[in-house]
Amino acid sequence: MPFSQCIDQINQVLWGPVMLTALIGLGLHLSLRLGFFQLTKAKLVFQKTFGAMFGKKRRKSQGVSPFAALSTALAGTMGVGNIAGVATALTLGGPGAIFWMWVSAFFGMMVKYAEVVLAVHYREKGPDGQYRGGPMHYIQKGLHAKPLAAAFAGITMVASFGTGNITQSYEAANALSQSFGFLPVSTGLVMAVLVFFVLCGGVGRIMAFTQKGIPFISLAYLVLALGVLAVNWRSLGTCLQSIFTQAFDLSAAGWGIGSYAMLRAMRFGLSRGIFTNEAGLGASSMAHACADTDSPVEQGMWGILEVFIDTIVVCTVTALVILSTNVLGTTSLDGCALTSLAFSGVFSSFGGAFISLSVVIFALCSMVGWAFYGESCVRYLFGGQKGVFAYRFVFSAVVLLGACLRSELAWSLSDTLNALMAIPNCLALILLSPCVIKLTKAYLQKKQNR
Repeated sequence: MPFSQCIDQINQVLWGPVMLTALIGLGLHLSLRLGFFQLTKAKLVFQKTFGAMFGKKRRKSQGVSPFAALSTALAGTMGVGNIAGVATALTLGGPGAIFWMWVSAFFGMMVKYAEVVLAVHYREKGPDGQYRGGPMHYIQKGLHAKPLAAAFAGITMVASFGTGNITQSYEAANALSQSFGFLPVSTGLVMAVLVFFVLCGGVGRIMAFTQKGIPFISLAYLVLALGVLAVNWRSLGTCLQSIFTQAFDLSAAGWGIGSYAMLRAMRFGLSRGIFTNEAGLGASSMAHACADTDSPVEQGMWGILEVFIDTIVVCTVTALVILSTNVLGTTSLDGCALTSLAFSGVFSSFGGAFISLSVVIFALCSMVGWAFYGESCVRYLFGGQKGVFAYRFVFSAVVLLGACLRSELAWSLSDTLNALMAIPNCLALILLSPCVIKLTKAYLQKKQNR
C-alpha cells in the first residue's frame, strides 16, 4: 500500500467520530460549566484584550506583553491554513464544511481558553528568567504524569516539522511558483536561511518578528478580501445559505450518499478548523505562558480572541471570497492556488500576486512560531539549551525539503500529527477542567466584589 494511502487510512481513524466528539464535547463541557463564557463575557473579553492594549503602560518584567504573546500564538495558527486550509476544506467537504469550522471555533474558544489558563497557572521561570509553560508543564505539575508530559513534548517536537513547517513551506513555494515562476527549491532555500536567522536571535527576535509581521499582513489581507466581497455583495446571501444547508444536506441521491457528504463536510470542516485555530492541540499556550501577566484568566481571554480572529474572522472571509467568486468546482486547483484565483477574478494579476506574498509572510510567521513551540519541547525534554541549536538547524533544513513535497501528503501528515498531539492534551484538559473552572469563578467573584 502506498505511504500516502496508509496515512489517509490512519487519519480516518484518528479524525473519526471519537476524536471529533471528544474535542467538541470538551468545549461543550467547559462552555456549560462556565455559563458559555465566550458569549456571556464577550464584553469583558474585549475590555481585557483590545481594551488593555490602549490602557496604562505595563510594568517591565521578564515576560513579554500579552499582545506579543498573542502575536506569536497567532503566528502559529494564522499560517497557510487560513488561505490554503479553507480552500482545501471547501474542495473536500463543500460549503457545509465552513459551518463545522465555525462549530470548532465556537467550542474551540473555550478549549483554547482552558489551555492558556493552565499554561499560565502552572508555568515556571527558566534559568534565563523567561517564563516557560505549556501542556507538558501542566500535565507534569497538574496530573503528576511526567511520562505523558514527555510524550506530548516529543510528539509536538515532531509535529512542528509537519504542521508548522512542511505544509507552510510547500504552500509558500507553490504560491510563488504559480505567480512568479520561482523554483520551489530556490524559495525553500531563501525561507530556510531567513527562518534560521530569526531562530538564532532567540525568544526576543521571534516575538519581534511575529509582532510586526502578523498584524500587518492580517490587516492587509482582510482589506483586500473585503474589497472582493464588496464587488460580489449580491451573492453573499446565497453563499451563506449554501454553508448552512450543505452542512446538514442528506438529500443527495438518498440517505447513503447524503449522509456520506454530510460526514465529509463535518470531518474536513472540524479537522481544518482545528488545524488553523489549533484548539485542543495545546501548542500556542506555550507562547501565552511567556506573557507578562499575573492572571491566568485574563491571559486566557487572549486565547479566546486568538480563535475568534483566526477562524471566525479570517477563515470566514476567505471562504466567502472563494464562494462569492464561483471558482469552487470550476477548476482542479486547490489550496492557495484556488484562493489566488478567487482574488484574481476581482483584482486581476495583482490579486494573485498579493495572495502569493501573503502566503509567504503567513508561512514564515507560522514556521517561526512553531519553531518556538518545538524549541520549548526540546528544552523540556533535554534541559537548558541542549539540542536547541541542532533543532534550529534541522528545522530550517526541513523548510527546504517541505518546499518540494506534494500538497496532499503534507496536509495528510499534518492531520496525523495534530491528532497525536490532541490525544494527551485533551486528556489533561478533561482531568484539569475543575482547576480551570475554579480559577475562572474565583476571578469573576473577585471582580464582582470590587
